[in-house]
Amino acid sequence: QRTTTTLHATKKLKREDSLSSPASFDHALHRGKMLFRCQIAILMYMLAGVIAFSRIFERWPIIDALYFSVVTFTTVGYGDLCPTTDAGKLFTIFYAFAGISIVGALLGYIGGSVIEAERAAIQKTRAAARAAMMELFDPKKKRRKGGSKKGTSEEESTSESRVTKALAEDGN
Repeated sequence: QRTTTTLHATKKLKREDSLSSPASFDHALHRGKMLFRCQIAILMYMLAGVIAFSRIFERWPIIDALYFSVVTFTTVGYGDLCPTTDAGKLFTIFYAFAGISIVGALLGYIGGSVIEAERAAIQKTRAAARAAMMELFDPKKKRRKGGSKKGTSEEESTSESRVTKALAEDGN
């Protein structure tokens, strides 16, 4: 039974140590693409706001249109600039909702990435702890206690079986 538990623990360590596998590289590449898409969405959002407020609705200077776009996107809303035309006001309503959606999606993505990185770190720490525990109770290694060699006593085998049982239950 101990050999089976050790085999399961070793297989689990190999699975959890697959952070450097090609699959995790593909996942990291996907995360990079998603971040790039979010940046492109923000850039397009700002560009649309600058064009709309400087050329179509309000005829503001480009710097004022960019300023208003950023203030609207970040939901700060200082109130020093505001649209005066009805079409500009209507566009601003949809523009603000779109900006809030982009910010929400970006924050959700960043939060998910942080949680995923934390989960991976916890799994790696657990795997290292399991490996250290399995090495600690390896019957093939001779241990010394008080300067004398000590074989596998009844107390050691009881401790080993408790740890092995706990690891097996934790693995399920």
